[in-house]
This record gives sequence, C-alpha cells and structure tokens, in this order.
Amino acid sequence: MKLKKYKLHLSNDMEDKTGLTTISLVNDPAIKQGFITFSNEEPKMEIKFSIQEDRQIVTGPALIPDMEIFRDKPFPRTISISKEMIENTVKKFNKTGRTGNVNPEHQPFLLEGIYPFESFISDSSRGINAPTQFSHLPDHTWYLSYFVESPELWSKIKSGEFNGFSIQGFYDELEVAFSASQKEKNNLEIYNELVNIFKDL
Repeated sequence: MKLKKYKLHLSNDMEDKTGLTTISLVNDPAIKQGFITFSNEEPKMEIKFSIQEDRQIVTGPALIPDMEIFRDKPFPRTISISKEMIENTVKKFNKTGRTGNVNPEHQPFLLEGIYPFESFISDSSRGINAPTQFSHLPDHTWYLSYFVESPELWSKIKSGEFNGFSIQGFYDELEVAFSASQKEKNNLEIYNELVNIFKDL
C-alpha cells in the first residue's frame, strides 16, 4: 500500500511554537548524510588544511529539500520539506536565537563545549555552492558547521560515535494530495494486497 506523504510546514509568526529548538548530534541521521570533520589528522571523510593545529570544526547537511524520510510514529508515512520551508526554518531558527542549542541523540539536555561556526543554504544562483563532499546533494540544502571546543566531544566525533546532524523542533504536517492516477494505483495496490491475504485463508 502506498504511504501517505506529508510536507513539513511552519509559520513565520514568532509567537507560535513551530520551528527548530535544537540541533542534535546523532550516530544515524535520518537524511543519511554524515558530517565531515576538519582536522589535521586522517579520519575517514576528512578535508586537509595547511594548518598547524586541529581546527575542530564539523560540517554537514541538516535539511535536504524534497527528500522523503520514513516515519512510523504515530502512523507510517513519509515526510519532506520544500526549499521554501527550509529557508523559513533557517530564518526563524536564527531569529529566535536557538542556534547554540545542541544535544546528543535528542536527549533532554544541552551539550557544552560546542557552538555555531557557520550556517548556509547552497544556492547556485547566488554563487553559494555545497562543500565538495556533498556536491551530489540538491541545491537549497542547509549546511551547518560547529566548532567543537570540548576535547571529549571532539574525540567522540572523530571515533564515529556521532556521524551527522538531526533537527529537533515543531512543524505542522500537511498531507500531499494524490493525483487521480496515483489514487487509482493506490487502490489497485490495496486490492492486490487483499487478494493475496484471502488466498492465504
């Protein structure tokens, strides 16, 4: 059966509760794109700089436009976000002053020793390109960089305990309407499933 699709939406109203509250460091990001580490050592997925000291910066995508992500709670569905909503997200996140909120694996406490270094949305029309390692990702992807001051946290990032960013916040979910042909295909899939079920009875 075809899953229902939803688009994330948030209001520009600063008084409502929609918007990002926190960036989370996670082992398995939903968008399946880890971050890259900027250092003077040789871990996997690293960029070398001609510097003397470790810069301790992590860079990676936080939101990818129109990428469908499966969610099973409270019911199975896919969610995605448009480039327009990504831009609104970033504006509101910055305006509400929450960019320094970082937690581990969506735990209910904030990490210390890490703070924002850079934030940008790739936009070829403005000459803002994605990092080379993420050139395969679409235009209008939102990238974040954080400086990791904590030696303990930096060690966990380099060891692979944390591999990417995940967003945490509140969005409205607007169901994407199926076209007539999609509805027919969906009904056919449901019919075929029922036929298979009754065959086994």
